[in-house]
Amino acid sequence: MDAVLYTHPHADHLNGIDDLRAFCYVKQGAVVLYGNAFTMDNITSRFGYALQPPSKVWDKPVLLPEVVDGPFEHDGLSITPIPLQHGSWPCLGWRIGNAAWLTDLSHIPDESLALLQGLDVLFLDCLNMDGYPSHLGFHQSLEWAARIGARRTVLIHMIHRLEYHALSALCPPGVEVGYDGLRVQL
Repeated sequence: MDAVLYTHPHADHLNGIDDLRAFCYVKQGAVVLYGNAFTMDNITSRFGYALQPPSKVWDKPVLLPEVVDGPFEHDGLSITPIPLQHGSWPCLGWRIGNAAWLTDLSHIPDESLALLQGLDVLFLDCLNMDGYPSHLGFHQSLEWAARIGARRTVLIHMIHRLEYHALSALCPPGVEVGYDGLRVQL
């Protein structure tokens, strides 16, 4: 692994950052982090020790934060950040080719919808049945899935109270419930 795409700085997305040390050690090089300024500022203040040059024994991660606000390339791969809202926080989804990953969101701005046209696969936040201030509920997820119009939508980031088979029975054609170990052919 040579790069990480960060969506936002909540603990469940960031606190495994020290585990990147093993990848730095194996490649004897830094891992690039991509995200918006809000997230990169948070990483810099919380994990500044990981933004230093490597020691001789690679005893900590060596990370290179990169603020992105538009499409960019990493190792020949075109990547488009998708601006989203996660409650009051600005966060990012990510589009790579004809697939997009939109987790931890409560709203998709109109300008971001244009970046999501022509998707084959959309991975979309669906925390629980009801809405929540910083996440989509099931019915909101279905509404956004219909607006985006991806060929296939996979619901992700669900709370433990959502039962796979019961939720699957409620999904319209083209929408499915994600699960641990799911493999998607792109």
